[in-house]
Amino acid sequence: MRPAGVLILCCLAVAVLYEQVEARDLELDGFDVTDLAVDSSASAPSSHMGEQLSLEQCNEQCEETKRANLPATPRAVVGGRRSTDPTSPRQPRKNYYMEAAFAVVLVFYILVAIWGTKQNGKIADAFARTYCIGEGAVFPRQFAMCGAGEPNAAGLRTPLLKESSSLFKFYASGRRYCQGCLATLSLRNRADLLSWVINIFLPAEDLLEIDVYMNEANMPPMVLAVATPRQARALSERTDITTYTKPLKLAAGTAGPTDPVPGWPGHKLQVLAEHNSLFYDLFSDPRVHSVFTSSGHADKLRLFRSLLITSENSGGSHKRLLRLVFALPAADDMRALGPLLALLPLLVDLVGVHKLTPELKKRALDARSRHEASSADAEESRRRRIEAIQKRKLEKAQEEKERLARLAPDARRKAEEKLAKQAAKKSMKVKMIRM
Repeated sequence: MRPAGVLILCCLAVAVLYEQVEARDLELDGFDVTDLAVDSSASAPSSHMGEQLSLEQCNEQCEETKRANLPATPRAVVGGRRSTDPTSPRQPRKNYYMEAAFAVVLVFYILVAIWGTKQNGKIADAFARTYCIGEGAVFPRQFAMCGAGEPNAAGLRTPLLKESSSLFKFYASGRRYCQGCLATLSLRNRADLLSWVINIFLPAEDLLEIDVYMNEANMPPMVLAVATPRQARALSERTDITTYTKPLKLAAGTAGPTDPVPGWPGHKLQVLAEHNSLFYDLFSDPRVHSVFTSSGHADKLRLFRSLLITSENSGGSHKRLLRLVFALPAADDMRALGPLLALLPLLVDLVGVHKLTPELKKRALDARSRHEASSADAEESRRRRIEAIQKRKLEKAQEEKERLARLAPDARRKAEEKLAKQAAKKSMKVKMIRM
């Protein structure tokens, strides 16, 4: 059952519970019965014949008593009709609306957690069955070892490692030009109720991020990024992208005889390259070119998000990195990712055999030397600023110590107590910030 249907059923349950509580709103506090001043001897036979009252005299006495007293006022509330007498006592009504709402939210939270975990597991299993298990899958065909852990009786390792209900990882190694491959499935947090509600207003998507750690000897100095406009803005925050690359202008749909990449979808994909020849050499290959320009793969290109090739990665232990990011399709449409995953071995081989011309290599090395020199200068200036700040602190502390030494004993004691309180308050604030 979909979470939306479950939410509707929970709302109906709350409405029914509310009607039941209203229907049982019954309070009986009794009635105000008028004390009728009727002589008890008039209703009982008397042994004295002279004191007996006739029936007419009894009725007259009753009428006079009724006229002398106020009429009886009932204080009963039946079926939701309340008394209008302000003097009648009213019992506080008990309701369980808060408890019922809390119970409904708790049940809905549990149902969303179960449903979300099941859906994410279904997507991860579909990816593993399609691309990670079997001789015909792309990863077992391209890498010697796939999965993690010890192999089972059939010689297979665990294909996916589940780190949470929305995060799965796959590892492969044993291929030329690279040390290994790490695929990360970052799915939507469907098992969390708050994330599920936020996703209704701010939709997110399931992503597949593949990192290939290239060998240092097989990757010359290069930085290249191809991404959608949204992903290109995110990549522009990386140090290697801002330092070494510049936007490459490509006309959309051009097919001139001198165009190395004819039919490039420039309105959908942006290119950031260290030099033009790097992009043209890699993407002029017919196998790579057909994935991005062929009309047969146009519907598959909607799943492409970004490609990053860098020899200056600073976000991990591996400096030379090839990263592909795709959007994951639904579990029953997982094979739509096949043409894009076929880019992985092609790009690894193309980058592994790519050679820079002596001029381009010299330019690349000079750019890195300048960046290292500027980084060293920035680090040196930062170190000097820190030393100057520490020196000022020491001088200020020495001046404060000399000032306290010149004070009278009582004044010195008060000043020291004040400084101790300030230091304690400052340390407490630092602890709160760290927490």
